[in-house]
Amino acid sequence: MANAEVLAGIALSQMVSPGTPVVYGSQSTNADMRNGATAIGSAEGSLCYSYCADMARFYQLPSRAGGALTDARIVNAQSGYESMLTLLTCFNSEVNLVLHSSGILDSYASMSYDKLIQDFEIIDYIQRFKKGIVISEDTLAEDIIDSVGHNGQYLTEEHTFEHCRTESLAPFISVRGDEYPIGQLQKNTDARLARLLEGYQRPEADCAILEALRKIMLESGIEQDTIQMIDSL
Repeated sequence: MANAEVLAGIALSQMVSPGTPVVYGSQSTNADMRNGATAIGSAEGSLCYSYCADMARFYQLPSRAGGALTDARIVNAQSGYESMLTLLTCFNSEVNLVLHSSGILDSYASMSYDKLIQDFEIIDYIQRFKKGIVISEDTLAEDIIDSVGHNGQYLTEEHTFEHCRTESLAPFISVRGDEYPIGQLQKNTDARLARLLEGYQRPEADCAILEALRKIMLESGIEQDTIQMIDSL
């Protein structure tokens, strides 16, 4: 059914404007059979995102699907494992356009800055995983292996210093080792968010365009307080 709906939309766009560029996009997923709730972070949802990419390739079109999606209402273990599954599926399926790559909570009903930072970490993990292990004369370093031998250690070798910051992923918020107290993950999340906000620079915008947008929002019934909040961004 999802495929029929996508093709109908594409056909309609070509009837209105022949040759108009299109993207084969599908956010089809399943529902929780216990209560009928949409389940965007489910394993079945990930299968749908994967099949979307397959169908797009079949029709020789770019694809749009998935993201770091979760049905969790707060940032917790569920938001982590569901987002890792759904986003990894998009990377493995080579989805061309991923709109919801970070920050989504509660089946699209809300977003969270903490979730945004969590998803940034997930993206780093996936990109490192997809990079794989590069096998070359330099990375194998057989001469170093021969010189160090089976009784030596590699931590102080110059080759290790040259590769330790690029070969292994150094996560921003994840906690490793026993020297960190409970709650360090949240502290790391708060610290990274603070650094990002400190580096934020408001983009330049034409005053006439901004005024036209304010007028549209007012005419649409958006409250003045909300418009002022948007202006401050």
